[in-house]
Amino acid sequence: MSTPVQIVNEKAQQLLLLWKSKEIDKILATAYAPDASIVDEGIIYKGHVEIKKLFEQQGNSEDAPIPTDTTAISDDCIIQTLKGEFQGSPVVIKITWNKIGGDWKITHEAWS
Repeated sequence: MSTPVQIVNEKAQQLLLLWKSKEIDKILATAYAPDASIVDEGIIYKGHVEIKKLFEQQGNSEDAPIPTDTTAISDDCIIQTLKGEFQGSPVVIKITWNKIGGDWKITHEAWS
């Protein structure tokens, strides 16, 4: 049986493929909690509608930061760090995954 960290790492790889195929609706449906939030440069995007608009603005980018660390904080919370370049600038993304209804979903991201 896979550990929670392994499950989250597998989901992150699936998200990378979906991002490169521009399948934003599938990304939201499979990985993000309905009330998930993203903080980018002090702006908060909350829920699927706002996150979809953000992703559509960035949709031309092929850049996809890669996971560098995945740590289980508890039985139902994992923090994942991604690093790389996005649209020509270095980026670090901290992602909070929580177990919701038996599935791991992103509940929060902080981009810097």
